[in-house]
Amino acid sequence: QKQLPITGSKPALINRILHAPPDQLDIRQELMKTWFLKPLKNNSNFKIGLLNEDRIAENICQFVNDNNTRYCIHDISECGLVSNKDHGHLHTSADRLCWLNIKPSTGTAGPIQKEFAPIEMKTVIQST
Repeated sequence: QKQLPITGSKPALINRILHAPPDQLDIRQELMKTWFLKPLKNNSNFKIGLLNEDRIAENICQFVNDNNTRYCIHDISECGLVSNKDHGHLHTSADRLCWLNIKPSTGTAGPIQKEFAPIEMKTVIQST
């Protein structure tokens, strides 16, 4: 099966798709190439980063509670792919999920808000 080229200006790509014979148009296959990342190489920096994620998750609640007065993190959990049941096209694969308590701004009244929040952790690795 022949495939359409996927390079060119936006008008050229639109024109190519609109006028392509059905046997040449497999847009799903081309989109799949851009929607998913290739697997990362499993190197030592990657392994150190994963270990750092566990250490961060163990200590982030105390760090946030000690260093600000408005936010408080509770109930950190590991997760896989998470989807929004009301919007089936929304997905994320966060490192962790948590309940975040948000106190009203200083000088304002109101209840504490509870939000379900993803946690994405990035760590700096020094190569030697």
